[in-house]
Amino acid sequence: MRHLLILISVLALVSCSDDDKVIAVTEASPELIGNWKLVEIHVDPGDGSGDFQPVDSNKTVKFGVENDISSNGSLCSISAESNDPSEGTYSETDQTFTIASCGIAPFTSNYRIVESNLILSYSCFEACQEKYIKIDD
Repeated sequence: MRHLLILISVLALVSCSDDDKVIAVTEASPELIGNWKLVEIHVDPGDGSGDFQPVDSNKTVKFGVENDISSNGSLCSISAESNDPSEGTYSETDQTFTIASCGIAPFTSNYRIVESNLILSYSCFEACQEKYIKIDD
């Protein structure tokens, strides 16, 4: 009888599924559409020790409702300057943005929202990114 109880207990544990797990609900990321202000830049020196550093910048990026993106600064490469306007398109599906007027060929890169911050990534030998916060429209 004891062996039967142990067998039933083991079968009950084995038959449990992962469906019973509780999934934590996190706060939703801010909507992408709208205006974002540059607050930090991340440039790695090549040894993985780099981190985001605050910047004093007036650079802003606007994501429009018709998959258009614009900025008062260059989106062709990492920069805190706000004197070289850029325009292009973005894809929410791919989380990419493309700027047509970056020299000879269009420039395409990635974006993502992390902890209510917009992160734009650039093509560099080491990590280089810009971090933005959402501002009032």
